[in-house]
Amino acid sequence: MIIKKSSAMHELTDSGTLIAFDPSSDIRLDITCDETFGFSVVFHFEANETGQFALKKDVDGQIITFRCLNFNTSTGTGTSKPVELATFNGRKLFLHFWVYCLGSEGLRKVEYNLYRE
Repeated sequence: MIIKKSSAMHELTDSGTLIAFDPSSDIRLDITCDETFGFSVVFHFEANETGQFALKKDVDGQIITFRCLNFNTSTGTGTSKPVELATFNGRKLFLHFWVYCLGSEGLRKVEYNLYRE
């Protein structure tokens, strides 16, 4: 059986759930499109006393870092629309994700979907 998944005419190429190793750990996805192109996505978690959510995307070479500020609720915080990551073979790649804070220790769980045009 072959199941092809899509949403809004975008193919779902990967989805998954990751739990950080410990409360201070980043979560990283290494994405290889083919032998000539790949990149990494890093989820870095920060907190401050304001409690306001913020998401910043930094790109350094082949590493895309999402700085997730105050993503520390049990109900979760994440993207309200897919974030463009890259273009490969003329097709854009997008990422949707949602972050949950687990337990009193602040362990993070990330659920993600990777889409391609």
